[in-house]
Amino acid sequence: MPASAPKVKMPVRVSPAQCTECHKSRTFCSDCHEGLQMPHPARWMKSHGGVVLQRSKDICVSCHTKDDPKFCIDCHGVPMPHPAGFRSSHGGFALKNQKKCVKCHGRDSCIRCHGLQMPHPSGWMGQHSRVALGSPGLCRRCHSDSYCIGCHGVALPHSSGFIADHPNHTYNQGSVCMKCHGNGGTGPQGCFGGGCHRGGID
Repeated sequence: MPASAPKVKMPVRVSPAQCTECHKSRTFCSDCHEGLQMPHPARWMKSHGGVVLQRSKDICVSCHTKDDPKFCIDCHGVPMPHPAGFRSSHGGFALKNQKKCVKCHGRDSCIRCHGLQMPHPSGWMGQHSRVALGSPGLCRRCHSDSYCIGCHGVALPHSSGFIADHPNHTYNQGSVCMKCHGNGGTGPQGCFGGGCHRGGID
């Protein structure tokens, strides 16, 4: 706001028509309001994020956040602009507050970034291996390699030498294998049903 601008709090809201009775200049409002069109144009609530990111939230201070520091948080439910490190830690917030994220980012924003429906749909754990094997990079955007090991008990995808060495792992932790490779070893990907081992295994 220019230093010469009058520091006046308007006790009541007035219409643009009432203002122009005295203030004939088309830029009278924008000259004072950091160059922003005033009143805010239609759909400003949907489009203001880009302006704030480009010019910083200081442009909002004179009217909105000077007297109410939580003005943005009251609407967004999270500090705005997002604080440093928010991108890497946003998962927990997004899981609990999907509607708040959609307000600004739209319903497809998660898919554009993650390449997958987020949060993962019902039944995802039973079918995720196809995506994980085909595009492991998608998983690593959020999950470290140790995340897979924590569930599967072995590094995934299996290393190139795993097939030759897998009996040692299987005899010690056979139940871990069954999570993916079939119940009791006889499923379509199991020891007996996958076309690798035929018959029983001692």
